[in-house]
Amino acid sequence: MHEFYAGDVVNGPISLYVLQTAQQKLGFQISSKSRTIGVVAYKDFEQTIEKITAETMLEDINAKGFATLHINFDKGKSRIKADSYDIINEIAKMMKASPDLKIKIEGHTDNTGDEVANLKLSKNRARAVLMALTDEDIDEARLKSEGFGQTKPVEDNATEEGKAKNRRVTLRKL
Repeated sequence: MHEFYAGDVVNGPISLYVLQTAQQKLGFQISSKSRTIGVVAYKDFEQTIEKITAETMLEDINAKGFATLHINFDKGKSRIKADSYDIINEIAKMMKASPDLKIKIEGHTDNTGDEVANLKLSKNRARAVLMALTDEDIDEARLKSEGFGQTKPVEDNATEEGKAKNRRVTLRKL
């Protein structure tokens, strides 16, 4: 058994105990201030989505005329999160492997918030992807960007899952 201690100025001291056996790993969190015990069974991370590759994007673009990507941005901002630069690198790889390919980068949002603000945000996010690609030595003459805000949903915005699918970037062949 291993003990880790973490202090929390709001809730008071919390102790975390981890019990690991050959079959499983359990965590016990004990808060002396709130007099609560939490029990967690740990599970190894299971990859459930397929990593997008330059080849997959190009196949989609050639077959359907577009590829849909889920690039992560800071909430309400157009700054690309670090965990999405693998996708940017794959787009750049695709563009370098296909020197005649020209694409339009389309930004889309869900319907949370103001429609006008979402339109501006989607335009700025599409432009951020374009600029990230120029940073990877892709000629800007091969790229266009456009934002559509919440006007072209692919799923119902009534659920969180639908909203997540509507927050996307589409690469469309020109």
